[in-house]
Amino acid sequence: MRCKKTWLIIASTLIVLSGGGVVTAWGLGWFDKGVHNVSVGENATSESVTGNLTEALALASAAQGKLQQWPGYQCIYLRDERIDNELTENSLVLTVLHEPFHVMMEWVEPKSKAGRKAVFATGKNEGKMRVKIGFLKMSLDLQESITRKESRHTLVEAGLLNLMNRFVKSWDEESKAGETSTKYSDVELSGQVSGKKYTHACRCVETDHPLSTKSKYAFHRVKIYFDKTSGLPVRMEGYDWPSNGEKEGRLLERYTYFDVKAMPTPTAGQFEL
Repeated sequence: MRCKKTWLIIASTLIVLSGGGVVTAWGLGWFDKGVHNVSVGENATSESVTGNLTEALALASAAQGKLQQWPGYQCIYLRDERIDNELTENSLVLTVLHEPFHVMMEWVEPKSKAGRKAVFATGKNEGKMRVKIGFLKMSLDLQESITRKESRHTLVEAGLLNLMNRFVKSWDEESKAGETSTKYSDVELSGQVSGKKYTHACRCVETDHPLSTKSKYAFHRVKIYFDKTSGLPVRMEGYDWPSNGEKEGRLLERYTYFDVKAMPTPTAGQFEL
């Protein structure tokens, strides 16, 4: 009798973890969310100075122009996002083809997600993303990453060029509105991922929006670190609006890009799942 009950429990568990059950478990946070082989720190190498958005816009436009010349790239992608008041951390390999837009994320950590893949390929799969979890492969609507509380964004929003496109547009509009406070500083950003070390001498742009503009902007404060050698963004941080007497809002999003390598001839076949 006990043996029969044990097998029923095993069978039920397998059913839950098959098909949509995996997606449900994914969204409910049944998998661990921590990364263990990642560390990132920074050291200011200059005092911060106030200014306007002219330099920020020039940095973002230069990075945008450089990325537009690349067919695609691959990099280490650290994605930290606050979901349901909890900061979830992910270490991934990000691969992007710019035209037509294709993107693939491959999880390294947390350990329970290692080997998972998510792919979007323009013109394929009826506009859905393909997801591989273990031995299962499925097609999901792009919004599922938000609905299931896996991320604050859809897969098609990922990537350095998308990031720069957003900030070139935003900073151009903000410079005309004259509402944004801007500071600049020099920072050494260092990190270690899976035993490999990275160091970047960066120009850091920090922008703040007044509380009266809360309905206009996604973040109260933003920091973007541009590598002085490559000109590419290495890290972006977005902070919430202060509440309940807080002096500073909490970190909402933090994206770090290490070991960015241009791919001279990426092909759509690299994004098959």
